Amino acid sequence: MITENDVRFGWIPSSDEKQRLHDTRYAFTLFFPMVYAQAVEYTFPYDARFISWYDQDAKNACVGASWSQYMAMCNFEELGPCDYDWWTLYRWACLHDDDPSNDKADVGTYLWAGGDCLRKVGHWLKGSNTPDIIHGIKSYYWIKSAEECRTAIGQHKRPLEFGVRWHKGWMNPVLKNGEYWLPPRAKWGPVVGGHAICADAGSDQRGGDRWHNTWGADYPPVWVSYEDIDYILTQDYGECCVAIDIEPEPEPDPDPVEAAVPETIFGTDEDGKVYSWKLEEVVA
Repeated sequence: MITENDVRFGWIPSSDEKQRLHDTRYAFTLFFPMVYAQAVEYTFPYDARFISWYDQDAKNACVGASWSQYMAMCNFEELGPCDYDWWTLYRWACLHDDDPSNDKADVGTYLWAGGDCLRKVGHWLKGSNTPDIIHGIKSYYWIKSAEECRTAIGQHKRPLEFGVRWHKGWMNPVLKNGEYWLPPRAKWGPVVGGHAICADAGSDQRGGDRWHNTWGADYPPVWVSYEDIDYILTQDYGECCVAIDIEPEPEPDPDPVEAAVPETIFGTDEDGKVYSWKLEEVVA
């Protein structure tokens, strides 16, 4: 398994002022009623090419890579597999996050800055110099508990975008029944970086959500228990948000069909009397 020295991170926690806005003005529960999701078992569409497409490699661009992977999953069924330009999203976020330290340096950015890029300008497909709002989002809201995560996945069918303090012990996930999980909390160890990562599945049978990383094939998808998610969001300074997609433009109303006016036929009879009748369509 790889170590923290083999990868890059790049998530910067939100300021206290931003956190207050997340908790008050943009909280998920203010806009979406908390209906208890029954039997959550959902996995978002995923193309194996995403593993290489959204590998942040030696860049501190996890926010750009993870948000891009998030959007690729959101748009998969409608648009097919999209190869988004995660580096361009990341650089836009750096230049618009009001933090001069990352304007010219690759030191990371904020989860909200990546969301703002998708909300304000959309996203870039690789090879395109222009962002397209169709590949963006309408808005994004902040989640504060594992139960809200369940609602977002189970009720609204939306992936989750996390910003977390990555612990050294997480570099060695535990194999259980053929699937990888975060190790027990006692083995988490010290924080080695800040990381943005999205969840591509939720499962009540397993009791957790699955994180899909941006480190290529060297780090597997990892399940995180609901209990650990609650701990990360309430006691370990983690963040989580859910994006609401752009609503498709409604189909234009069809042109109104004018009612057919029966044609009037005039003639004369043998006595020279004028008569008329209406020629109407006969339906068999």
